[in-house]
Amino acid sequence: MTKKVSIILADWSGYPLRRKKKLLQTITCGLAEILDSFTCFSPGIDFDLHIVISGKEITPVSRLRRFADKVGIPKQSTEYKYRGLQEKFPFVTKTHFRDNVGFDIGSYNHGLAILRSNGYDGDVLLMNSSVVPPTRDGWLLEYRELFHQRDDIGLCGISLNSHNTIKTPPLFMPHVQSFFLYSTVERLSQVYGQTLPGSLVSNDKTALIERGEIAISQKMLSAGYGIRCSQFPHFIYKNGNPWTIPEGDLRFDTRFASLANKV
Repeated sequence: MTKKVSIILADWSGYPLRRKKKLLQTITCGLAEILDSFTCFSPGIDFDLHIVISGKEITPVSRLRRFADKVGIPKQSTEYKYRGLQEKFPFVTKTHFRDNVGFDIGSYNHGLAILRSNGYDGDVLLMNSSVVPPTRDGWLLEYRELFHQRDDIGLCGISLNSHNTIKTPPLFMPHVQSFFLYSTVERLSQVYGQTLPGSLVSNDKTALIERGEIAISQKMLSAGYGIRCSQFPHFIYKNGNPWTIPEGDLRFDTRFASLANKV
């Protein structure tokens, strides 16, 4: 078993590097917040990091640099925000740019294709910039150990949702919430082939939840694997098992609001 984790960190070009997100309470997140935390708190295991930036109009950093040098745009300008991050954080392997098809899941799929092209099939963490950054050493090692504690785990995350709440009434469709998904490239390839569910959805966030976030876990469960999360580390769900933790999206349950999106 490889003792390294490849992280795919997805962000949308329209977001600022540091931002607030309103759930039941307001959380602080964003690409720069997350990268700062990776510097301040040791993950406890070796990792590499690919940033994938999506958006309707993406200009590669190399072209921005040539343009900026030509017309005299200062390096501290917004055009340099991603290039500046890569210079500040040497653990960033590369920053990639793509369109917004599939939203974050499309970015995850893009990152996985890069890892596969490099012959990598080990542990992978797919995450977006809406997570609350870690505030403890050893955080990544904790997720690795939670995933590998049993051989039949397909996905591990921060939190689980028991239902498809888009439907009325909601349907029981357990899934790991897709802002943070830990697995292995080998297992993901085994279950989904070369394309993650939902990665080709365009301009439809409702369809992305059903055909992406929910389908990712549902297909993993159908393949016989279990899902679990750090919020309830002693609970593992497999098809046919009882659901013994609170139901629904716990980010909007006052009992668990303080844990929302926390790595």
